[in-house]
Amino acid sequence: MRLVLLAATVAAALHPRSLADSNDMPFVNNASASAAMDVGHNVLSTITKLRGGDHAFYTSLYTALQITYCDYLSNTDRHAPGDEPLATWPSNMHSDMAVPPYYRFVASSHPNALVDKNGDCLRLASPPAAVAAQYQRGYCEVIANCYWSPLQFADSPDRVPVYATNQAASPPSGAMTLPQATATLQKWAQSTAYFVAPPIILGVLCFLCCLLFLLCRCCCNRCGGRNAKPAGYSRMERGLPIGFFLLFAGAIAGVAIASLLYYNVITSEIGSLFTTTLTTISGLVSWVHAVAAPLVHLRDTVVTSADAISVKLNNSDFIANGLNGLVQQLEAFENQTYNVVLPHGCVVGSDLICIPCDVCTSINVQVSDAVNQMQSAAGAGITTLQSTRSSLLSMLVNSKDTIKSTVNNVVVGVVLLSDMAGNATLQVDSYSTTWQNQSLARQAGILVLFVFAIVVIAVGVLGICFGLTPLRCLAIILHIAYLLGFITLLLTFIISAIFIAVSILMGDVCQLTLLLAQDWTPILGQSSGRGFNACFRNQSLIDATDMQSSLAFANNITIPSLNLSSMLQFTSLSAFADTILATNTSTFQVDPALLPTFLSVLNDFTSQSYITSTQSAAVAASCTVNDGNFALQNPTTPWLLRGSAALTNPVQDVASMYLPYRNPCAGVLHPVCGHNTLCPYDSFLVEIVSNMSALIRVTADAKTFVDDMHVSMLALENATSTFSGQVTNLSSTLNEIGSDLQASLVRDVRAFETTMNCTFVAHDYNRFYVALCGTVTPALLMISLCLFLLGLFLIPINVTLIILTKRLRSPHVVTPTETKLK
Repeated sequence: MRLVLLAATVAAALHPRSLADSNDMPFVNNASASAAMDVGHNVLSTITKLRGGDHAFYTSLYTALQITYCDYLSNTDRHAPGDEPLATWPSNMHSDMAVPPYYRFVASSHPNALVDKNGDCLRLASPPAAVAAQYQRGYCEVIANCYWSPLQFADSPDRVPVYATNQAASPPSGAMTLPQATATLQKWAQSTAYFVAPPIILGVLCFLCCLLFLLCRCCCNRCGGRNAKPAGYSRMERGLPIGFFLLFAGAIAGVAIASLLYYNVITSEIGSLFTTTLTTISGLVSWVHAVAAPLVHLRDTVVTSADAISVKLNNSDFIANGLNGLVQQLEAFENQTYNVVLPHGCVVGSDLICIPCDVCTSINVQVSDAVNQMQSAAGAGITTLQSTRSSLLSMLVNSKDTIKSTVNNVVVGVVLLSDMAGNATLQVDSYSTTWQNQSLARQAGILVLFVFAIVVIAVGVLGICFGLTPLRCLAIILHIAYLLGFITLLLTFIISAIFIAVSILMGDVCQLTLLLAQDWTPILGQSSGRGFNACFRNQSLIDATDMQSSLAFANNITIPSLNLSSMLQFTSLSAFADTILATNTSTFQVDPALLPTFLSVLNDFTSQSYITSTQSAAVAASCTVNDGNFALQNPTTPWLLRGSAALTNPVQDVASMYLPYRNPCAGVLHPVCGHNTLCPYDSFLVEIVSNMSALIRVTADAKTFVDDMHVSMLALENATSTFSGQVTNLSSTLNEIGSDLQASLVRDVRAFETTMNCTFVAHDYNRFYVALCGTVTPALLMISLCLFLLGLFLIPINVTLIILTKRLRSPHVVTPTETKLK
């Protein structure tokens, strides 16, 4: 009897005296409508609480509905329960065919395959043997759906179903299963039936009573005035049913007025909904146009822009190597010149003639300083140029076709949405016009039962009036009143049951939409659901439409602003180059007196006159050397022996020439050889010639070395100059590319990004929700309860009409009490 108690509460709350005035209806204004809606909200909230409709209830109901619908989709192919484990969709099936959710494996080329951006299947790291066998056959896991949960790659031994219990893996702990979902829906249906059952039961009882009454009245001649009291009826016996009739007639008038009030609220709100819908669609059309314009321009120009950038970046490959080329040349120069000694290969301290290059001793330090200064001045800038060029190539030039394809897909969707919005505008406008032109039909459709009840009351009042006058024979029209009352009674309970069920269902739908608005993907799928989620979460649609990678160039490509004058100012390298280019053969410090001294000693110890004058007579007699005429006409050419013949190999020639004199001249006193060692006469002469030869080679090699060093440094300077010019040109080119991008592609992306916030969808959704769930649903529920109350009040109306049919047609009897009063 919950509904009866609620109906009584509503009847008391909606007493006609609480209603006021309005233009369309004198008793309706904002205050009365607001008070009436407060009652409607309270009644709806009370019914919801009595049904156990808390957050947990609707969460379970939402989950149960998803599971039930998923089970329905899974059974569209009428498979046996044993077919579900490891179900594999055949690769030869057409890709457009709908795949029932229970299928776990699909071909890698199928749209439902779980793949990465490269098209490779995403799989379990350590799958069971049966799953691994499907992997080996080339099948992929299906994307997450209502049956299969997302794949856990690392820490899960197998994929887990959402609710099914006939797979190898069980659903997560605490997850709702199909039997539990069925039980939840049954509980929900029972909670609804508690409030729908009373009017149905009363309607059935009234129908049975009507049949019984007609049977008794027509067949048994027992009811409806057939057996009136022969003595007639007193005023009390007539007045009491008339009083009850008038009382409940007033109550019916009250609920009729309340229904008119709620009807006016619904009518006004639905009219506002049409206006809101048209405004929303108009805003959607404007939004679509704002989105489409930059996308179309981006799609049509991205390829040509990327090709133009590719042409401008020709001959910019050098930047990929950065400063490495210059550094390598510097290091090669260092390896070529650092700590050079002449003659080549000699060892200072070991060889008597080994002259170091003075400028070469600090080359490693100067190279290190030059490299460090280059890295410090230009390293960051070069890295920035490398990154910018690489980003342009990877994100734009090499991705132009992908960008165009992705943007074109969105453009196609936007155009389709625009067409749909245009068609919807025409349809909604047509519906709105029809709604406005059918006000009388709406009133008749919703309030027809109240009209019937008023007709019953009017006929009853007319019959009562006839019964209280000498024309009481005309009170027979009360038969028409109660027969019409029976019909109205049956229709009222049936329609009130339908309206109550619809109202409760709408209330539940409103609660479920609150859960739905938190995540649209279970209902709309991943693609559309992500788009709606973005609108409701104040996020950009760029991520939802998977365009972030295609449009990344607009945010990730930054054209650097470089100070090239300081960046390419390689001061250390310039100073180093100046030092090297100013170097001459003097960097090898050769004593100019050494060679003449060596020549003089050689001529002395090979001269007979010098030996005779400096040695003993016996030594001079045995050492009969008669040379001493060696000369150096040009240090770069062999000196002349005795002024005529040139020595082709002075050291070997002298060694062979004076070897026969080793013993004859063994007594000649001469300086020690190198490192203070005693040596034979011929070895002493060979050492002198060897040192002279070394000095001559130093003179010749020094010039060659310095010339080569100058050539290498000039080449390094040219490379540096070329590199600086290339960097300058590349920087200028990038600035030009940046300006072009900002004026075209980036501008399109920025315009697109600005329009990709669709929170207006959520705002309009909230307005629809408030209108439908906060106004229309409670008002419809209250009309339903008013219909139920109408049925309740018609029961005593019909009873009193049946009673008055007999009593008003009988003669009036004056009782003793009435006589005394007179």
